[in-house]
Amino acid sequence: THHEITPARDMPPYSDMPTETTRQQTWRQVGNGFLIIFVIGLAIYIGVQLDQSRLPPGYDARAYLGATHVLGWGQNPLDHHTISGVMPEEDATPWPGVGFDVPRTPFYLYPPFLAITMHPLTLLPYGVAMKVWLITVVAASLCLLPVLQRWTGWKVAAIGVIGCVQVWHAAWLGQVNAFLALLLALAMYSYERRNDVSTGLLLALGLMLKITPIIGILVLAARRTWFGVFTAGVVVVGIIIWTLRPVPFEWWSDGFGAALGERWHVAGFISWTGMLDYLWGDAGITFSIVLSGLMLFITLMRAPRVPPALSLAAASLLPLLVAHMAWDHHTVMALPALAVIYSTGRVGRGLAVVAWLTLTFGSGIIVALLITLCWIACCWPVLLSLPHAQPVAVVPDEQKESLTVQRLAIKRLALKEPHLTNREISRQLGIDVRLVNETRPSTQRPSSRGDGPRPLKQPPGGQVGGEI
Repeated sequence: THHEITPARDMPPYSDMPTETTRQQTWRQVGNGFLIIFVIGLAIYIGVQLDQSRLPPGYDARAYLGATHVLGWGQNPLDHHTISGVMPEEDATPWPGVGFDVPRTPFYLYPPFLAITMHPLTLLPYGVAMKVWLITVVAASLCLLPVLQRWTGWKVAAIGVIGCVQVWHAAWLGQVNAFLALLLALAMYSYERRNDVSTGLLLALGLMLKITPIIGILVLAARRTWFGVFTAGVVVVGIIIWTLRPVPFEWWSDGFGAALGERWHVAGFISWTGMLDYLWGDAGITFSIVLSGLMLFITLMRAPRVPPALSLAAASLLPLLVAHMAWDHHTVMALPALAVIYSTGRVGRGLAVVAWLTLTFGSGIIVALLITLCWIACCWPVLLSLPHAQPVAVVPDEQKESLTVQRLAIKRLALKEPHLTNREISRQLGIDVRLVNETRPSTQRPSSRGDGPRPLKQPPGGQVGGEI
């Protein structure tokens, strides 16, 4: 028997359903065309920048591999003369056209943990070990994509990472900062998800590679995240004790303070400390110490008053502004912070995009200015139109569970202390009560009346906390 197929009762006729107009299709095609042209031009620009690089590929990796060999022989990896003596003959001459005196092997200015983790590469020939390390750095950079896309989406994350010149510049040099950027991104996501132990672990691993993540641990202490601080302390002390036999404690202390004691009087730094030293000499160093202490004080004072991810974002941006030796390729560590800022709203997206364009195409003081603006926005999120907003970094499958947990926490605190306002609840929990109440999971079904999801039930007295 033939049954006639009729549309659903509430479904409008096909001719009345909204469709994309010809003008909208044209603008979409134009936008896609401009995006393709931009990506092609960016790829050409990256290739030209790398081809004109003043340093050879794997230049920084020379110090890492040399320190690994020296440490395996039971000698201090911070001894530059010993490292220079173990490099192969093909690296015996400086790279031409640098413009200033650069040693053929850079100084190793890191804790011994990096040399320890690279020990398996000593089993390979030098050329093979160098290629393996460079491939590993590129892989670490690409691993940023699945982390950053939780704040920006896949398309923006792909352009932000793959299209960033400094990512490829750091990979060209074999810089360890790619691993630091990945650890910082994972720490921000873990802290946003209230996983304090994982946050402390990730920051401790970053600290063992380079001294800069110590500001993130100080932020945990300022926010009274004691489980994270305790975890970080256990990891750092445990690694040092475990390696005391091959690595004396003196080498560890020298490694943590090696970069702090270096002072290069050259142009090209992006930090205020480096630029002030180059312009004013000793007077600039004195002023930069005061400025660094003030910015650190502000970061720690504002940390309890901002969302967790933004507090760690400020901690990751601060070393780029106050460290003496901060080059353009070090800004790869700013990408996680830019992703968090991007997720806060329209103002944050605009600031993050402008900052990314500056990191990619700018240099010098303009980069320092944009990073400073991002640091200020992380410390005062009200400038992003989010007084107490929690940037939600969830994928659709996790969104419903995240909102449920946040709503339960709001209800419990409101019932326990009914005198609290929405603003005070947001400050204590680190989330925006209004944002959580207004947000609905994408997978939630509409009510039977067809008027969207049902509103969240409120406790007696109206809004949670008694204030809109």
